[in-house]
Amino acid sequence: MRKLTALLIIFCLAVSTATAAEFSAQSAYNWLSSQSDSEGSFNSNTADTSWAVLAMNKAGTMSALAERSLEWIFSQQSATYCFPSSPCKSKDTAMAMLAMNKLQRLDNMTEIQDALKKMLIPSSMSGQWLLEVSTDKTGTCKLEWEINGQAKEKTVAVDKGRFTECSNSYFLNLKDCVSTALLNNPGISVKVNCAGIEGGKIITLVYRNANSFYVLSSASGDTADIVINNGCFGAGPGDSSCKKDPSMYAAWAAKETLMTLDVKMYLMDAYSEESAEDNALLYMGTKDSRYLAALKQIQKTDGSFDRSVMKTALAVMALKEDSAYSEQATKAMDWLKTKQKADGSFGTVSETSAVLYAAFADGVEAPPSDYVPPAAICIEDGFCDFDAGEDSINCPLDCPEEEEEDFEDTFSDCQVNSDCEIDYGETSENCPEDCSCGDGKCDDYESSEGTCEEDCAASEEPSCGDGDCNGDEDEDSCPDDCADQLSTDNGGSVKWIIVALIVLIIVAGGIFAGKKLGLIKSPGAAKSSKPGYSFPRPVGMPPMGPSKVPPMKQMTSSSRPSGGFSRPAAKSKDEELDKSLAEARKLLGK
Repeated sequence: MRKLTALLIIFCLAVSTATAAEFSAQSAYNWLSSQSDSEGSFNSNTADTSWAVLAMNKAGTMSALAERSLEWIFSQQSATYCFPSSPCKSKDTAMAMLAMNKLQRLDNMTEIQDALKKMLIPSSMSGQWLLEVSTDKTGTCKLEWEINGQAKEKTVAVDKGRFTECSNSYFLNLKDCVSTALLNNPGISVKVNCAGIEGGKIITLVYRNANSFYVLSSASGDTADIVINNGCFGAGPGDSSCKKDPSMYAAWAAKETLMTLDVKMYLMDAYSEESAEDNALLYMGTKDSRYLAALKQIQKTDGSFDRSVMKTALAVMALKEDSAYSEQATKAMDWLKTKQKADGSFGTVSETSAVLYAAFADGVEAPPSDYVPPAAICIEDGFCDFDAGEDSINCPLDCPEEEEEDFEDTFSDCQVNSDCEIDYGETSENCPEDCSCGDGKCDDYESSEGTCEEDCAASEEPSCGDGDCNGDEDEDSCPDDCADQLSTDNGGSVKWIIVALIVLIIVAGGIFAGKKLGLIKSPGAAKSSKPGYSFPRPVGMPPMGPSKVPPMKQMTSSSRPSGGFSRPAAKSKDEELDKSLAEARKLLGK
């Protein structure tokens, strides 16, 4: 038995080693470099090229290639310092800033930051921006700000913290009671001067969304400068609708380049706790560890995040910044290794670059200039086989781009296989084919007591004809279910159990007879030297003395429960046989 176990362990180790050997960071970098054109661009796309620059620069040995690609990015800069020159895009400008910052090429960085700020638009949040002045006195506060070079001001009356001209509320609604322009100019700074109120006071900026209040800034004294960061980003100039993706990348770029830019309130308003991308990018844009804790909670059991290469790579970037989440980062990296394709890539340029930048930059060399990646898998059979490596790039006939997107959306939520995989996030809402009550299968989350009686009542009450030989059924009462239980065609499991029991009884009988004849001697219990286990004590608990086992209380006839049995004075033959069987099992176990 021990030899068999050892062989199984060796086999498993060999299989895992072989699987790990299939991954190659070098082949991924080789593929990535082969996607660059003669000018250094990737797909003639600023964002893709910026991702590639981040990955190649991190490898070190490919920094020369990264520099060439960065020069191409600079060539795409518009006269107003945004990227690309036509049309400017918020996300592309943010990605260009990240690439420049990593290579410490800060040419015109201030102008580029200003160009990104100009793309800020007022957010469509439904919350309220409020001013609070905590005081027990009566007086006035003056608010001063500037719009398009023109100075503006407004004086408001305060009576023991209440704004008498604004619904007599303790909160001054900056939009309704001061000026709508304050919310239409994201990032505007307002100077609040409450010197007209005697005594101490606290000036606080608050954002309210329904019944949630967020304290954004607070200062004690007569004056305070508050900033109303009611901004977000659209796709680019001219887009007046807030979009979460470019807003998150802009926040990340601002954090990395020490830029004064805050779209946190919009992102918090649009934030989804179940989104890996939201949590990863918001962490990188704010360094708030709460987003790492949220990532930990939504990681799949296979180590991935939504079974998406890009989302998992982003999650690894965030998780690796805190050693407390090294286990989660390692699991995610192991899953990413399994997604490498035959040509070395992980999908698109941005996906492959993000994976390499996040996790695999060590020990690679610059590929030869004439390197040609292996041919990508494409059978062209009318079926898009993603598991084999086909996608819309290497196999467009089988995998139209829209089909791949639909597949990814479905795959991230639901794999239709008649099994409700709760661990992978499948629910009756996103996967009704597998998880709906009435599908004829009693899933783990269903029961006959109200949850899904339709599926589970029959499965929880054994009946003849259900295919299982259970309950009181046997060959006579339910031959349809139990006829094959002892057949050889069905594995003969019961038959072999009976044979094993017969052998066990024969061996036990032999041992019992040997003891009676004096041929087998029982080892003395006093010779046992197996050490006991000492449970650790809480810190500060005094050392324990010798353990004392209380004597067993003898049960008398008066204390014995009614209907109980009385222990005979001498051991019966059944007890001797039970003991012999136990010893036989130990011998067989060896």
